[in-house]
This record gives sequence, C-alpha cells and structure tokens, in this order.
Amino acid sequence: MPPPPVQPREPPAAPSSAAGPPSPEFMWCQRSDRVYVTIKVADCVRAAVHVNDGELSFSGHGHGARGTRDYALSLRLAGAVVPSRCCWFVCGPSVRVRLEKEAAGPYWDSLMVGVKPPQCKIDWQSWIDEDEECEVSAAPSGFEANDLQMQMVGQSIEFYRDESRLTSSEEEGEEEDSVMMDHGLNSVDALSVKFRALEVEKAARTRSKAERRQRREATRDALAAADERSRDAQARPAHD
Repeated sequence: MPPPPVQPREPPAAPSSAAGPPSPEFMWCQRSDRVYVTIKVADCVRAAVHVNDGELSFSGHGHGARGTRDYALSLRLAGAVVPSRCCWFVCGPSVRVRLEKEAAGPYWDSLMVGVKPPQCKIDWQSWIDEDEECEVSAAPSGFEANDLQMQMVGQSIEFYRDESRLTSSEEEGEEEDSVMMDHGLNSVDALSVKFRALEVEKAARTRSKAERRQRREATRDALAAADERSRDAQARPAHD
C-alpha cells in the first residue's frame, strides 16, 4: 500500500486588523499614594478609560506611533487601586490617567503584572524618588487639571482645547501649555496662574536638586577627611 500523500503545510496567517487596534505608547510615574499614566495618543477623540478588577483599559482615536487611527490598551496593574477615585482627562498630545492606590505606601516595583511591553516607558521627567516627595509638588507636570476637568473612569465626555491659545511641546512631561479648556472651567487668568505655578515648581525642583548634590559632596568630603585623620592618628600610610 503506498504511503498517504503528504499534505502541504499552510503558511502562518499574517497579522490582520481583526486582532484589534494597536496598543499606543504610554509612560508612567508614581507617588506614594497615586500612579500617573500618560497615554501618547494626540488629539484623541472618543476616548474612554476604565478600571475594573485591577485592570486598566483605554480606547480612543487619535495620532500615535502608528499614525492616526484607533488605539486600545489593556493591562493588569501591579497593585491595588480604588476605581471610584481614579480619574482621567484628555489634553493635546496625550490622555492622562490618575490612579488612586488602595493604600499609600512603598512604591510599586512596576506598573503592570507580567512582561513589560515595548510601548511602556518610565516617565523619568516626572519621576520623584520616595525620599524627595515632600520637597516638591506631589502631582507631576501636566496633571494639574482640577477635579471638574478630571473624568471618572468609565466616562467618555469629550474635552476640547483652545488651539489659538494653547500649544504643546514634542517632549512629554514638558507640555506647560497643554492645559485643557472645557466649557469655561479654565479662564485665561486661571491658565496664567497655572503656568506661573509650573515655573515656580520647576525652580524649586532645580534648587532642591542642587542642594542635595551639595550635601552629598559635603558628606563625601567629610568622610574622606575623617578617614585621612584616622590614618594619620594610626601612623599608617594612606592608600589610593
């Protein structure tokens, strides 16, 4: 009996749009009581953010790394949050999400459970170490929207900005002018106050970093001098 014919193996199917919208690039930073996520989809419309059972999900249409199209994101958070106190808002270059931790405490080791996707980055521009948190404003730059502007997760109310007045920079974390205006909640005077506050915060952060650097240098010099005195007292030759 002749052997059965060998059936040709079908090539693997190429990825298609049936898999769903691509994931956008996003960044995150944290404080002891909150986590801040910046989803990099510019001029986003039909935006929606949900937090359910420890999972953060986003959907919207705008300009991202893959061009102007629909984007979607879903990730399992590394720690517990309070969904009813989580908020979000849309600004020119991104969608900002503020997650309220279930309990204030040590920083999370990561944003999500599992392998970190390449789209996920740490927002070093806005990151503050735990021991520095009391020295500067708790909220990172770009998250200064008031409670009326911040939408509770699950809502999808559209926001609009006055493009003749406001612009945005290409670098995330530096969009001082990307504050949203919605139904008159932010007047020009209010925006001016926010911009001045940002400048004050930046100056305070710069001074704080310089002072910490000086203290570290002074501490190293003092330790080196003490070590040298100890060697001299013991009549031992100094070693490099």
